[in-house]
Amino acid sequence: MDLVSPRLKLIRTEMDYTQDQMAEIIGISKKTLVQLEKGRQEIGWATAVVVCALFRESALLRSVMGDDPIELAERLYMKKFIQEKQQRVRLLIGGRRSDNGSNINCNSIRRVDIIVL
Repeated sequence: MDLVSPRLKLIRTEMDYTQDQMAEIIGISKKTLVQLEKGRQEIGWATAVVVCALFRESALLRSVMGDDPIELAERLYMKKFIQEKQQRVRLLIGGRRSDNGSNINCNSIRRVDIIVL
């Protein structure tokens, strides 16, 4: 969640929390929080969603993510999830792959894309 990570320190200061308090509230170590605030580490999905859920009333978070930060987080996650599933769920029917990934017996291979909705 590229929208949350760079604003984490601002959200924390808006809510008047220390780094120790903020880290405990969102369930990460203070060291990790410092790394996130300094941009040395990317925020994970779980932590970003926790921030969106717990601080959904934050004026800063709402200004970036709209009236319902959780709804935007859900949409972004589902979009990412569906794209990953579409990439992963490709079946090869009627053929085999060699060790290097190239097709064997190309005339009998048909690719079927399964779209997950």
